[in-house]
Amino acid sequence: MDDTKKSILEDEAAKGRRASAFRAEFVDAFLADARLALFVNFQTIPMEKSELLMECKRLLGTLDTFEQSINSFIDTGKLARASLELEK
Repeated sequence: MDDTKKSILEDEAAKGRRASAFRAEFVDAFLADARLALFVNFQTIPMEKSELLMECKRLLGTLDTFEQSINSFIDTGKLARASLELEK
C-alpha cells in the first residue's frame, strides 16, 4: 500500500472513531428524545391537520437521514481500519 492510500485510510479511520464517539456522547440521546417528542406530537395532532401530520413525518425522515449519515462515517471508518489491519 502506498503512503497516499495509507494516509487516506488513516484519515477515514479517525473520522469514523470521532463519529462513533459523537454518536455515543450526543446523538443517540438526541435522536431518542426527538423521536419521542415527534411521536407524542403526532398522537395529539387532530386528523384534520394533515399538514402537521406530514411535517412530523418529514422531521422523522430528516432524523433518519442524519442518523444514516453518521452511521456511514462510522462504517467507512471500520472498513478503513480493517484495510489497514490487513496491510500489517
